[in-house]
Amino acid sequence: MIDNLCEIVYQDVLYHLIVDKPIQERISLQEKMQVIHQENISKEKLNHLSKIFINTFYQNERLLHYLSPVVDGLISRMMHETERRR
Repeated sequence: MIDNLCEIVYQDVLYHLIVDKPIQERISLQEKMQVIHQENISKEKLNHLSKIFINTFYQNERLLHYLSPVVDGLISRMMHETERRR
């Protein structure tokens, strides 16, 4: 399986945005599991956080479109992980 390195890194950025933790600090597995099991995490919320992050640091609309599939992938992984833990 070949993964896009940008997606892997950006998923970590999204986790940091969700838990409101500085990027310099590591996200623990426990924190990731808490995010995965949150009921209020939605595609809309992740897209909103993504847009704020990219507009704040990069002001690049093309980057936002390039990374938007990462949100879909993260939501899918969260759903899969939630089902797997049941």
